[in-house]
Amino acid sequence: MIEFAHIHKRYGAATAIADLSLMVKRGELLALVGPNGAGKTTLIRVLLGLVRPTAGTVCIDGHDVQRDGVAARLLLGYLPQRAVLYGNLTVHENLAFVAQLRGVSPVRIAEVLALVRLAPVAERPARTLSGGMLQRLGLAQALLASPPVLVLDEPTVSLDPQSTLEFKELLRALHAAGTTVLLSSHILGDVQEVADRVAILDHGRLVALDSVAALAQQCALPERLRIQVGEPSDHAVELARRAGAATAELHGETLEVAVPRERKLAVLQALMAAGVVIRDFSSAPPTLEAIFLQLLDQPVKG
Repeated sequence: MIEFAHIHKRYGAATAIADLSLMVKRGELLALVGPNGAGKTTLIRVLLGLVRPTAGTVCIDGHDVQRDGVAARLLLGYLPQRAVLYGNLTVHENLAFVAQLRGVSPVRIAEVLALVRLAPVAERPARTLSGGMLQRLGLAQALLASPPVLVLDEPTVSLDPQSTLEFKELLRALHAAGTTVLLSSHILGDVQEVADRVAILDHGRLVALDSVAALAQQCALPERLRIQVGEPSDHAVELARRAGAATAELHGETLEVAVPRERKLAVLQALMAAGVVIRDFSSAPPTLEAIFLQLLDQPVKG
């Protein structure tokens, strides 16, 4: 659906993107992550036609963004980190203005308001909305023309936890309906929840591209076990380590273990065989943060 082919972008002597090739599949939610200066924003600007690459091409459903820009951009809906809105206009008037610019039927406004759950506040001035509502209004603008591709640049960075949860629910619904989504975010926990694949960028280069599960396997990172034991003891810590745990620490009645996936069962069996009472346990896969830090050769905390 979106194809970046050998994209280079230089600003004088500084290189923002270096020979980056990337395909976003139709119906996929792909996330761009990376440290500041990695090239994420530049790549999005190239996609939007706001920045001309020094070399390389980007196509949206076969339309070259530079040579066939109008046709390419008609396929896009874009939500920046802070939506561009008119505070003195109502929610409905903001959408009506964009609908007129895009040649969208006024009927679509009601549909989008219902989709982003803003119908009850349609007649309120935009300046009176909460941060979460403003971001949903920005999303409504991006969705007015029913674009097959949605581009989101740090959409939850300034939202409170409840607004972030609501936004992710909307994003999941759009993705489930078949929308292709390119998401740029620093919030790795959110990315891990919603992305089909993750593209990790650093210094303008593509470092890794795959699902979080596949990246974790490539990095050989341990999973995390939290085991509630009946009678805490240092003996349980030693048993877990002997059974293959990379680390084992006791916090009150909770034994926290980092262990390769294939050794999880062995750890539990070793504890039970030694008479350790296991009241409960839970397992969590490696976090995207741990993957990110390992791939960028930074020390993983904890």
